[in-house]
Amino acid sequence: MKIPETVVVGPFIYKVSLVDIVNREKPDLIGEAVHCSDKEIRLQKDLDQDKLESVFIHELLHCMDVFMRLGLSEEQVERLEGAVYMVLKQNNLLREG
Repeated sequence: MKIPETVVVGPFIYKVSLVDIVNREKPDLIGEAVHCSDKEIRLQKDLDQDKLESVFIHELLHCMDVFMRLGLSEEQVERLEGAVYMVLKQNNLLREG
């Protein structure tokens, strides 16, 4: 999957950034979605391709959760991330282009 520079979720446009450090206050994070006025998905850039794609899907799920006001827990987002990534990969839907 080619990680886009921006992604649209409903009426919102999120900038997608590959960074060295996702959050200086939480150095263990490898991905984060920022939902304030400067909407951004931040991904750690040194992840292998599979992990990068999976983390992108995870953060995108958080964005959809906020937009749709679903109230998903972190555990639910993690489980959905695994399921969505598995189906996309099994069906060869992650290829670039």
